Amino acid sequence: MTFSEPAGTAGPAVGRVGTGVNSDAPRSPRPTGQTGRLTVPRTSVRRCRFHTPSGRLAGLHAAPAPSLDRGTSVVLVPGLLGSKEDFAFLLPLLAQAGFDAYAYDQRGQYESDGPHDPEAYTVAALAADLDLVLDQVRHPHRVQVLGAGFGGLVAASATGVRDGRVDGLTLLGCPAGLLPEQRLRMRVTAGAVQTLGAVRTVRLMLAHRERPRSGDHPHPALHRVARERLTATRPAHYLGVVRSWAAAEPLAPLGGPAVDLPVLVLHGTRDAVFGADDYARTARQLGAALTAVPRAGHSAQVHRPQAVARALQGFWSRAAGGNACPAVPHPAACPDLTRSATASGLSGPGQPGAARGPAA
Repeated sequence: MTFSEPAGTAGPAVGRVGTGVNSDAPRSPRPTGQTGRLTVPRTSVRRCRFHTPSGRLAGLHAAPAPSLDRGTSVVLVPGLLGSKEDFAFLLPLLAQAGFDAYAYDQRGQYESDGPHDPEAYTVAALAADLDLVLDQVRHPHRVQVLGAGFGGLVAASATGVRDGRVDGLTLLGCPAGLLPEQRLRMRVTAGAVQTLGAVRTVRLMLAHRERPRSGDHPHPALHRVARERLTATRPAHYLGVVRSWAAAEPLAPLGGPAVDLPVLVLHGTRDAVFGADDYARTARQLGAALTAVPRAGHSAQVHRPQAVARALQGFWSRAAGGNACPAVPHPAACPDLTRSATASGLSGPGQPGAARGPAA
């Protein structure tokens, strides 16, 4: 998978002078090997990085044209077995609709730096990283945050989200809390990571997760990335995050008397990780809006990026008082990943459905 690199070497971030986000940053020196080419439509997706005390966080950034810029940044947080590339098809859609869109690898995930101690991967520590990311985007005072899977728990725990500094929160494929049997599975997974090793455990998790339904297979252009991040992500990240999720308390209603935070619970109808009842319960507990994306699996932003973009724009428009967003581009401009590579105009190795999809 290839993304645009800005011209030149050192220098300030493109469009973000003085923010501390470097779009001309090289990739992490950790080995990744050859990657397949991913062609994203029109809007350029560039690499960037965010600075935190635990190291640099690798990111992707899609900036809107100046004439479309709505003055709002969007920060996308990946899940347990994912990475920033899970948003590669969604980022340009959001930019074309006028939003300054970012996705990043959490600490120790894929191309981001991270400690070797599993205890450094608590929900609180990851949420503190997100707070620092929010400080470094182009529009830090007007931000929408989306967390996918475990990334939703991280997003909902960030101080910048809970104190009303952001304009809204979307939980994508993220329940408010784990049921007892789900919590037990997380504890068993943590034990397997210690016994079998992180890579073998994650492969078993993906194989088991994919068996019930076929909706969670990503586009083949993401195949190599899915393989690379499996071994590039630090084992401490896997172990620490699984332990943290197993021990996490259910999310409490966000906001308060002084904070009116709009929340959207978004999920695919073919989700093989959590069920529709989990998401309905989450919406009730949080007083959130609930939207289901037809014909999408757990990673709805991979399978149906246009439908997800439309749902997000509708939610953000309502949260902003009904100001209309620019329309999502026609399917010919940004294809749906449920189609074949040939029909969609995307190029990548393998065949549709050949790769395992990212988990929570």
